[in-house]
Amino acid sequence: MPYLSQVIGKPVSDAAGEAFDTVSDLVIYHGAEKFPRISGILLRGDRSRVAVIPWDAVAEFSASGIRLRLERRRLAPRPLQPDEILLRDDILDSQVVDTDDIKVVRVNDVELRQVGTDVRVIGADVGSRSLFRRLGLEPFVCRAFARVGHPLSDRVIPWNLVAVLGGTMTPLRLSISREKLKNIHPADLADLLEELPRDERVEVMTALPEEHAADVLEEAEPEVQTAVIQELPSERASDILDEMKPDEAADVLGELPEERAEELIGLMEEDKAEEVSRLLRYEPETAAGKRRSEHLLSVRHRRSGTPGGGALHPRPDLLRARLPHFQTHAHGRGVRPRGCQRRGCRRRAGEVRPVGGSRCRGGRPARGDRHDRSAARPSAGEVRPTEAGRRVRSPPPQGRARGFRGCMSFTLPLLRRATNSRAMARLTMFLAVMGPGIITQNVDNDAGGIAIYSLAGANFGYALLWTLVPITVALYVVQEMAARLGAVTEHGLSDLIRERYGVRTTTFVLLALVVADFGNTMAEFSGLAAGGEIFGWSKYVIVPIGALAVWWLVFKGTFRTVERVFLVASLFYVTYVASGVFAHPDWGQVLRATVVPSFSFRTGYIILLVGVVGTTIAPWMQFYLQSAVVEKRITVKEYGYTRVDVLVGSIMTDVVAWFIIVACGATIFAHHLHVETVKDAALALGPLAGKYAGALFAFGLINASLFSASILPLATSYYVCEAFYGLYGTLIVGACVVVLLPNAPLLRILVLSQVANGVLLPLILLFMLLLVNSKRLMGKYTNSRTFNAIAWVTVVVMIALTLALMITQIFPVGS
Repeated sequence: MPYLSQVIGKPVSDAAGEAFDTVSDLVIYHGAEKFPRISGILLRGDRSRVAVIPWDAVAEFSASGIRLRLERRRLAPRPLQPDEILLRDDILDSQVVDTDDIKVVRVNDVELRQVGTDVRVIGADVGSRSLFRRLGLEPFVCRAFARVGHPLSDRVIPWNLVAVLGGTMTPLRLSISREKLKNIHPADLADLLEELPRDERVEVMTALPEEHAADVLEEAEPEVQTAVIQELPSERASDILDEMKPDEAADVLGELPEERAEELIGLMEEDKAEEVSRLLRYEPETAAGKRRSEHLLSVRHRRSGTPGGGALHPRPDLLRARLPHFQTHAHGRGVRPRGCQRRGCRRRAGEVRPVGGSRCRGGRPARGDRHDRSAARPSAGEVRPTEAGRRVRSPPPQGRARGFRGCMSFTLPLLRRATNSRAMARLTMFLAVMGPGIITQNVDNDAGGIAIYSLAGANFGYALLWTLVPITVALYVVQEMAARLGAVTEHGLSDLIRERYGVRTTTFVLLALVVADFGNTMAEFSGLAAGGEIFGWSKYVIVPIGALAVWWLVFKGTFRTVERVFLVASLFYVTYVASGVFAHPDWGQVLRATVVPSFSFRTGYIILLVGVVGTTIAPWMQFYLQSAVVEKRITVKEYGYTRVDVLVGSIMTDVVAWFIIVACGATIFAHHLHVETVKDAALALGPLAGKYAGALFAFGLINASLFSASILPLATSYYVCEAFYGLYGTLIVGACVVVLLPNAPLLRILVLSQVANGVLLPLILLFMLLLVNSKRLMGKYTNSRTFNAIAWVTVVVMIALTLALMITQIFPVGS
């Protein structure tokens, strides 16, 4: 029998055999049967009114189409019933929790089967073969894999294990019996709680035995603990709190509103309620308060399975916000502490976790072993070593790329209350949120960007300075949209595109971006080679060293460490500001060129204009920034600080670009010199603007190349994150190989990569505008009229420039 993807779009004919429409969707009754029968079909022409053709009217069903038993004029469509769901709209490309491997996967297809006169849904296909089937590549890919001895197989989750829990943007969850729930390790269930929406969290916590539910809650992140206790019915919440240790229960209750906390304490057992109330009354400065703090430093490290003892390691994400010494701290290495105990796992101690695999934790029982509650909890006063037991956040719904990008262990809502000073609290919040906007936009000034800005100044002087003013505004608007999408939906951009527009559209977009980013990564190592040659270093030495440094930083560093390195790297862009000052330009002429637009239809001017826009508002930035916002758990409450972060980054990146154009325009263009490479530009600055200008320019190029070479493959892995390490490594190695080829056209690689960004930008902006203006998706956080106007103007201008670029390539005008 066919799959859903093979039926959608097939013709529908009447009793006379005349095709009059095509299949748009299939309808099933939700929850009525273990393997539900198809109850109706939705025709493409009826989409506007969602009219369902009852299945009784179907005479023949096959992969080639559907034939009805009635004439078209005798059909009696009915409306969609409340207990009916659409397989294509509600199921396809949605997310499910695979309870066997404890990970989130996507429904790529739905298997159908003829049973008597009915057609029933057999299961949700989550395998890679179904993905190729939908792309029309199944025969070719299957033959290719079969020839190398690895045939592709379907991976179907039986439908009797699937419970549909909502519509678009709501994950599906596999229904699990109470007995099976008890057999899943609390750490894994805690990870799943973080992924599930409110209703599903309540359902899982209600199905668990109280003792096991307490274990799960203790494993969860603080904000999840608070949310779950808030969402559960009062009696159920109090029963779970009764099973928790008094100090842990007090910590959870201390984060609740006072009325809710008092209500739950009143429902708890008398002895436990008295102990919890006593702990809540202690101030942090008292001995008991300090003991609570010390307990919070160590209590959640039981997953390491290591014996007691060891040094106390602080866990600020568990500290109460009112502690005067409260500080932020990040953790989350994707590294196993020792040999894994899970079945089939061959990873050794210290080895990085594979992406897409289950979240092994060294020393914990293998799957199927019953959880020993007494062994899991530390005894009173026991301090567990924590270095091996760091909390690692589970993958988000889209399976986000990992590595250094572990969980942020501080909780942003707690930071808001970390100080009594309102001004200091705001500063603390901004410093906690800061990073994604500044990092993303400073990567704009990568080797390719520096090449474009240098050529713009060298070939046209200050003529392109005026473009940076509208580009800065457009950059802020576009990046703000990406950050807002991430904060409101808690999904990455590639996730949203797939769930709203399907796998074919997503595949096309991602393939185009991967190709463009491979060119961008080559551009970064080209810039590194050029910068090294300025100092007399061979590219055959500096490029491999740079690649190893990038790999080590991203694969071995923690999120916070890498983010700090990137922020420091952003500061080194001040070298370009210094180069511009040392060039001693005519500042009056510079300012005039900045505010007075000028335009030319010369081929070289159009190419550089498209490149300037493409390198400043690059397509990959939107994916990276939105995923970084989701990864950092920034919500709409903290979103105001993210807007400041984005604004600061937008201004920083274009100020640097402005000074690069000024430096080259005041020297190379003014002296009518011809440059063919970035190396030529840096060397020309030396005698014209002083030796420091050229050296600073070269140093900035090396810094920008290494900085961007770390981020760009990472951004690509955000889109295609199922193979994070393999894709990241492939991009780095492939780019290095091309750059190290003798006589590689480094400058052409630099320029064309940025032009490709400019050509792809309108496509990405179109998807972003459609998503950010969806009331269903964004609610009250849709775009304002001003933002829509600026974004649409950017799209129109980029389309016009792309067309102009194509015309000038066919009919060149000057140079």
